[in-house]
Amino acid sequence: MLRLFLFFHVLSSLLNLSLGATTVVEWSLPDDLQPYEQISVFAGDSIRFEYPGDSINVLRTAGSCDSTDSELIGAVGAGSATYTFSEDQIDTVVTFATDYWNYCSFGMIINVLVLAPPPSEVPSDMPSLVPSAAAVPEEPAPAVPTVAPTQAGRADDPGLIDTISVGDETAIDWSLPEDLQPYEQISIYAGDTLRFDYPGTTINVLRNPSGTCDATGSELIGAAGGGSATYTFDDSQIDTVVTFATDYWNYCSFGMLINVLVLQPPPSSAPSLSPSAASSEAPTLFPTLSPTEPVPTNPPTSVANLVVEEAVLDWSLPDDLQPYDQISVYARGTIRFEYPGTNINVLRYPSGTCDSTGSELVGAAGQGNVTYTFTEDQIDTVITFATDYWNYCGFGMIIGVFVLEPPPSAAPSEAPSGIPTLAPVVSTEVPSIAPTPTSPIEQPTIAPVPTDAPFADPSETDEPTIAKKTRPPTSATTQPAGDTGTATSAATSLFKQTLCVILASVLALVI
Repeated sequence: MLRLFLFFHVLSSLLNLSLGATTVVEWSLPDDLQPYEQISVFAGDSIRFEYPGDSINVLRTAGSCDSTDSELIGAVGAGSATYTFSEDQIDTVVTFATDYWNYCSFGMIINVLVLAPPPSEVPSDMPSLVPSAAAVPEEPAPAVPTVAPTQAGRADDPGLIDTISVGDETAIDWSLPEDLQPYEQISIYAGDTLRFDYPGTTINVLRNPSGTCDATGSELIGAAGGGSATYTFDDSQIDTVVTFATDYWNYCSFGMLINVLVLQPPPSSAPSLSPSAASSEAPTLFPTLSPTEPVPTNPPTSVANLVVEEAVLDWSLPDDLQPYDQISVYARGTIRFEYPGTNINVLRYPSGTCDSTGSELVGAAGQGNVTYTFTEDQIDTVITFATDYWNYCGFGMIIGVFVLEPPPSAAPSEAPSGIPTLAPVVSTEVPSIAPTPTSPIEQPTIAPVPTDAPFADPSETDEPTIAKKTRPPTSATTQPAGDTGTATSAATSLFKQTLCVILASVLALVI
């Protein structure tokens, strides 16, 4: 309850509300035997100690339980005591304790930080990070787009980025935040400018090397009453956090502090996937088949038309701050990263994300270029490359490469047909024909030619007529056993007749 009361007391004072100027403390031995938590009050406010009994008192000590040279604030048995803080105690800690027995060592001690009173009027405008209209160029120029924050960053956590600036100048309404919390950290490129706009005659702008409200060694950026001040970041501040604050009263502790992370400016051109210098045409990652073209029946004999022999990547921060598109490369193919400068490197991330756990260094910073060859054991996997320079991976310097199985090196000599060929069925069996049984051939007997046999006149014919010898017909059917004699006799008779005709013709020619 005491903390809640003190919070509303401080807040009401800042907002010019009247909730009273006295803080009440129940002055007794704490249950946990631990010292009271420190509180803060404004100069001119009071603190009242209420303590029943006749043994406890209140002393103002020198910061500890040592009561030497202490000042008595409330005597034993008084029941209550009030102390009012003065302006000469601003920014100091005033300690109160009791010297009853050993109660101070068991927690009856409290420290009070005295603050300078706030001005009578609190700036009405909330602090904002909206760029001023004067900072917008008349003609839009190419610039890095605003990155939506994924997690709000606080002044005490420079690793978290809330906003990345757009353009050459970012303006801040430099005033006391309504929530009394530090401004969220922003990020700006080296060479850009931050402008503070602050009305009134009391607020100023300092650059604090300490990174806190400690103004030791601070640099005055804008004097009180100046109305506005600008600061330009240089290359020597890249990857560092620059802290700005005001030393007016205690406004820094109540939120008038901002951290700015300075980034390396992005390249002038967007990264692009370009073909190898040895290739005259930009290859495509996958074959394109027109609907009107027939699908090839044989696989290609080369992968040159599918994936480049060496993919070349301009390895830099993308203009749109989005990750590179995934590409596909065959196993045994390569990818070459080209990256100027001395900051960017190339890592292979097993995580597949910007998590660098277990990463493998592929190309060191300042190396300029590096080549990576994919192996067959990476087929059907995605290999992820990124850089661990600052937070460039989160802003798009990451690429996934899908490794494909290489196609065959040559097409088969004969492509198998999908339709079977039906050949006519040819019987391998040769039909057997049973020979015609024959009896032994008897030698013909030449009978004497009769003298009265008629002969043709040679003058009556142009050529002699020769009867052609004919083969008796054969049959595949075997003659029955009972007809053997008849068949033999008929064949012999025919043979004799034929022989006689031939002999007769020959004799006619001779005569």
